Amino acid sequence: MEISIAGIDFIKKQESCVLHAYKDSAGIWTIGYGSILFMNGDAIKKGDAINQQLANKMLQFEIDKKVTGINSLLKGVDLNQNQYDAVCSFTYNCGFEALQISSLLKTIKNNPNDNSIISINAVSDVSVKNWMKKNNLQTIKKIEMNFLVWNKITIDGKHIFDEGLFERRIKENKLYHL
Repeated sequence: MEISIAGIDFIKKQESCVLHAYKDSAGIWTIGYGSILFMNGDAIKKGDAINQQLANKMLQFEIDKKVTGINSLLKGVDLNQNQYDAVCSFTYNCGFEALQISSLLKTIKNNPNDNSIISINAVSDVSVKNWMKKNNLQTIKKIEMNFLVWNKITIDGKHIFDEGLFERRIKENKLYHL
């Protein structure tokens, strides 16, 4: 499969574009649409700047790499376009290695339309459980939970809840289930 134009636009909207190097919420130098590396493999560093054309090329370069990996992991799995685009967005943001080890991938490979319900008592991620309580939810779909648990950044080796990541996972889950 290939990511759709709507899927690329979804990633662009989630990432936004910054044409100068900045530190993201985890303190990593970033540029363009969330790139941490230039296409030649050099790390983004303080003072780096690009133009919109290069930002678009870097985005497409990263998407192409990730799509190749996603396709190898999901070979034989029948996804619709929205499901695929949601997985691409997740992978663009979290990384291919994160997708490889995720329970999200395992669940999708087992059944991409899994509507299994998990009770709030069985949810171990505190931030997901708190969100469920706040929204007066007693249950959550398995795939939704597997998106939502990817809500932390790593700072000094510690996993810290990030509201922006949580909101992105909610949007990716919604896209997946369209």
